[in-house]
Amino acid sequence: MEAKNQRTGTGRLTHLSINDSELIIGIDFTNNKRVNELINDKTFYPVLLYPSDKALNIEDKTFYNSLENKKLLIFILDGTWWHARVMLRESSNLMQIPHISFEQKYTSKYFFKKQPKENYLSTIECVYYLLSSLKENNLANKSANYQNLMSIFDRLISQQRQFWGGNDKNSLL
Repeated sequence: MEAKNQRTGTGRLTHLSINDSELIIGIDFTNNKRVNELINDKTFYPVLLYPSDKALNIEDKTFYNSLENKKLLIFILDGTWWHARVMLRESSNLMQIPHISFEQKYTSKYFFKKQPKENYLSTIECVYYLLSSLKENNLANKSANYQNLMSIFDRLISQQRQFWGGNDKNSLL
């Protein structure tokens, strides 16, 4: 889900790279018919990938035991961190489902945008680490290769470096 229709954001690039993904655009998803259909579908275990205080650690094996043999359905808010907080605050349905996050600290390669906290990641990086963790825990196709997500992201960063004419984040600040 994303706040606006952006063609080159990491959320859209992620969506185009992942089978079985849906892109739902908006700010307040409380009354969004498709979002509510997915949340209320009893075959799914819906979660939101978001680093809230109540987030469950996806790297903890007990999380996977809680899935109750349902298919994991992951909602991802895409936008600036400010927009993501607004989307979450406005969407009471997404506030009510379990949130998941990482305990392991990753460092973002997204150097040209300032993150509000250390270890915050872009959408494409989050999805890469999420899918890698799911694969390790037998919840994603073992033969799947998610490295293409990071390859796409690396090309995006390279293009932006060329555009800005700098090779380090200090040249962009």
